[in-house]
Order: sequence, then C-alpha cells, then structure tokens
Amino acid sequence: MYYKKYIGLFLILLLTLFGLCGCDSNGDVSTNYNLTIAVEGNGEVSPAEGTHVFTKNTEVQLEATPEAGWEFIRWSGGIDETTNPFTIIMDSDIYINAVFSEIGKVNQPNFSPSPGTYNEIIDVNISCDTQGATIYYTTDGTDPDQSSTEYTLPITLSEGTTVIKAKAYKNGLEASDIKTADYTVTLAKQEMAFLSYRDGKGIYKVNINDSSATEVEKIVSLNDDPEYGMFEAIAPDWSSGNEKIVYCDEDSQEGDFEVFLINSNGTNKEKITNNNTREIFATISPDGLQVAFESYRHDTEGEIYRRNLDGSIIKRLTVNDVVDMFPDWSPDGSRIVFSSYRNNILEIYHSDLNGDDVQRLTVRPDTEEIDPTWSPDGNEIAFISYENNNYENKDLFIMDSNGENIEKITDIESDVRTPSWSPDGKEILFASDLDGDYDIYKINIETKARTQLTSESGFDGYPVWLH
Repeated sequence: MYYKKYIGLFLILLLTLFGLCGCDSNGDVSTNYNLTIAVEGNGEVSPAEGTHVFTKNTEVQLEATPEAGWEFIRWSGGIDETTNPFTIIMDSDIYINAVFSEIGKVNQPNFSPSPGTYNEIIDVNISCDTQGATIYYTTDGTDPDQSSTEYTLPITLSEGTTVIKAKAYKNGLEASDIKTADYTVTLAKQEMAFLSYRDGKGIYKVNINDSSATEVEKIVSLNDDPEYGMFEAIAPDWSSGNEKIVYCDEDSQEGDFEVFLINSNGTNKEKITNNNTREIFATISPDGLQVAFESYRHDTEGEIYRRNLDGSIIKRLTVNDVVDMFPDWSPDGSRIVFSSYRNNILEIYHSDLNGDDVQRLTVRPDTEEIDPTWSPDGNEIAFISYENNNYENKDLFIMDSNGENIEKITDIESDVRTPSWSPDGKEILFASDLDGDYDIYKINIETKARTQLTSESGFDGYPVWLH
C-alpha cells in the first residue's frame, strides 16, 4: 500500500521538476524563441502582428491575406520568400515582415542592409519587387522624384548619419510611396604612428579611420641631422594596449643611435639601450615587457638582440659574419622573424627567443626580402621584396608563416617599405614614393584597393598601426 503511495508521490515530483526546469518530452531543457511579425501595406497576417513566443523547433505557418485592391508580394526581414502560406521552424529569434502592394501601383523600394547603426563602412543596396521599376533617391532630406538621383550602384556610407529616401516608378503604374531608411555609421578609432619631416623630423600620430589622415599630432621630436638620412631605422612601434611607443634616434649626448620608449601621449621619454654604436629597428614584444632590435655593439655587421625594458636581461639571438636585421615578434611572443644575408642574399628567417630553431622561410633566387612582419593571428607574414638589386622597385607580398603560398599584394613599380597589419588583418599600411614623395598608403589584401593616407610635401614613412 505504502509503496504505491510513494511511487505516486515520486511521479508527481518528477513531473513537477520537468515542469519547473522547462524540459521537453525528451528530457532536454526547452528553449523559447520570439517571432515578431510586421505588415507593410494593407493586409492581415497569421499569426497576427506583434511578438509571439514559441518553443524550439516549433513549426509555424505564416499566412498573409491582402485587403481588396492589394496583393501579397513577399515575406522579408529574417527570410526572403514569396510562397504564401509559408512554414518556418523556430530555431532562433526572427523578425518577419509581410509586404503587400496596391494593385496597379509600384511596390515600395527595399533597403539592404536594414536601416540601423553600424561600426564599419557599408554599401546600401536599393531594390524593388516591381520588375522593371526605376528607383530614384535622395540623401539630403528632400522627397525624391524623377529629377532626383537614379539608383544604379550601391550607396557607400562612412562616418555619420545618413537618411536615404527612395521612390520607384514604372510606366503605366502609379509611383510607389516613399520609403525612408536611417543609417548611422560610427567607425572605430584607427590610429597610426609614423615618421615625418612635415614640421621638423619627428614621430607623429593620427586617427586615419577610413579617409585621408587629418589632425596630425606630433608625439616626439627627433634629431634632424641629415647624416642619418630619411630611412635611418626610426621604426616606431606601439606597445600592447597602445600606451607606449618604442623608436630609435640619435642620442643627443653620446652621438650614437639608441632605443627609446615614450608614452603614446609624448610624455616620459626613456632611453632603453646605452652603447657607443647603432641600435636600430626596435620592436616591442606583445606583452610590452621586451624589445628586439638590430645592434652593432659586438660586430661590424648588425645582429638581433632582445632585452627586457627594465634592463634585467639582454640576449643576443644571432651570431653571424653577415647582417641580420628587421626583427618582428610573433603575436604569441614565442618567435622572432627577421631578414638575414647569411646565404649571400637577404632572405627571411625566424627563430625562438634564444636564437635557436632557426627556420628559413624564403628561398627565391635573384630576389631579396626585407621588412617581415607577422599578421595579428600569426598565420601570415607580410614582407617587401625586390629583384636583381633593383632597390627602387619593390613590392609588398604576404606568405604563410611557414613560407608557403607567397602572394604579391602591390604592383606599383616604386619603392615600397615597412608594412604594418591592421588589427583585423584585412589591410596593410606601407610607405611608398609612388607620387614622388614618400607617403603612407593602406591596401585591402583581398580586393587590392589602395588608399593614399598622407600627401604632405616631403617625407612620411614607417607607419605602424595601432594594435
């Protein structure tokens, strides 16, 4: 008797637990999703306009019923479908719009992507469900008509808020109602440091965003002795978190080239190396605690060293009777890539932090490779290459971090130098004398689209993208 009572209580308890935790018949915790339905034009929908809650994997039949004088055109939003009725399976939250059009009247234009706020440059496409319709639009707040701009290509929107109004026309039909779409583009701040002679030799900083660089800020003045030339390895480099910039300059007291560290706002300048020699091409480690550089302290040819910023450790990584130069840290801080003459031609190598496990990445006869720099994800390396000692005709290349799949990125028949990856790995900054003076450019790796960022008379070079 009692055991039946306890079994009954146990079953009730199980059912209660399943109900409380929202489990389905399979014992899985159920998930609810929102279906939001809206109507454009005159008509009714089932389920009705508004937001409805369904459990995961529920099949929902959408049905649209136009009013007299109207016709159903399509479902838009989270789906693009003309079938009516149409069944969806609820596996996520979804917004669906039922589009109705007045018979004998052109459908309203459609915008893609949907109006809203974006953090990158976007291309807005406008279309119309009425076949053969011509779309006219405005972006100045006025109502469009057939004297307005005819839509033929996507509208590119950059920084700021843009209101697009569009209206569609077709012979024999009444013109559509005006459709309005509001877009706001807020671009993330994109800064670079670079060397320039524009207001005395120095390191400058600028927010480039996706247009020409303006509002340039000078961070630090450098020695203006012409003996060191334009490309005397100033090479500024950001620290992780963008708080520090490491660079090289002539020591005003000693007369030699040393490595310096300074806050990104131009304060608290520190000398990191102190030798009666040249210390150049400095690059800071991803954790911001070490710096790698080329030094002539023990050799007439440059060698690669690394040291802690607090001065506690210094390590020589290369020991050769030829020059090793242009060091750069891997994103995880475990290896350093560099160029070397060790096989009688400048090729790219990388090693661990002790200078061991050296791997040669490029083996290309009659070509020399310089300025290697790792991509943010560590999968690729960008570098500069030139053929047959043609120093004035260089190009930008990328390759896998193991030296495979080399791809040419620029083909501009000018001097190209010092690549620097964007934080998302989609673009690369570089310096070039393409227009006669050295200026800074960026290039999209996929499309090869090139943008000139500086046009100051004189010299702009050594660009380094904010991490």
